[in-house]
Amino acid sequence: MRTVGLAIVLVAAAAVTGAQAETPSFMADVVQSHPQGGSQKGRIFVAPQGMRMEFSNQGRTMVQIMLPAQGVSRYLDPSQKTFMEWKGPVSQQAPGSQPDNPCQSFPNTICNKVGVEKLGDANTEKWQVNAKQGNQSVIIWWDAERKMIRRQQFSDGRVMQTTLAGTVDYEGRKVERWTATFTSQGQKAQSAERLFDPELGLAVKEQMPNGMMRSLHNIKVTQPDPNWFMVPADYRKVDPPKQQMQRGQQQRRMQQQQRRMQQQYPRQRQQPYGGQQMQRPYQAPRQQ
Repeated sequence: MRTVGLAIVLVAAAAVTGAQAETPSFMADVVQSHPQGGSQKGRIFVAPQGMRMEFSNQGRTMVQIMLPAQGVSRYLDPSQKTFMEWKGPVSQQAPGSQPDNPCQSFPNTICNKVGVEKLGDANTEKWQVNAKQGNQSVIIWWDAERKMIRRQQFSDGRVMQTTLAGTVDYEGRKVERWTATFTSQGQKAQSAERLFDPELGLAVKEQMPNGMMRSLHNIKVTQPDPNWFMVPADYRKVDPPKQQMQRGQQQRRMQQQQRRMQQQYPRQRQQPYGGQQMQRPYQAPRQQ
């Protein structure tokens, strides 16, 4: 969703799957701005067969190619004319795209659809997500057409509610403007905004409650170019870093160590909605 480098930065906090199957192929510039200042920039190429991301990593231009149907992910270094390749399940992540269902945003939980319910003027699916450990839970009202959460209600009292505020023009494209309100007991309400492009089936701009902003610019819907996903003939294949190959073993050792020291980490183990994987665009942040 994860390989190396700034590719993670370009998709961090976006949902975990790629654009919808009917989404047209397109290319765009990606900008992520931080409230403390500074930004990361890159370029994406999205097509039904996969996605290509070009970005700068420590002053060097890098390329990441993800081909979910083939189960292949490649990492290219144009300055060295080398590439690495990983085989296995690949999640195609277009910045701002949404998962096919809300369960994909809550891994390692018990997630079930419990019915359908009218929410305002929208027909929504109602989902129940429960932690495998502890008693935390969340109820989700899911907009299956737009693949977005319309309302989120946590067992600790936190609530997120989205509202369609109308349509606006964004760089020549007609998009929907959505606002989100986050409320938590004893805390000041927070808000966020998202511009959703119905044609692309994803958000082209997102303003987070913490001040972070992600946006797509110079969007061009076009026929996919096979060269987007090909490795140049003069590139040399190199083995992935040794630490990448050993990551699975390291994770297992860390899990064993955590089990032995679980009395020191009770909160970490009992908060299924915390951590980087759960920082979705419309999940209300916990204020300290």
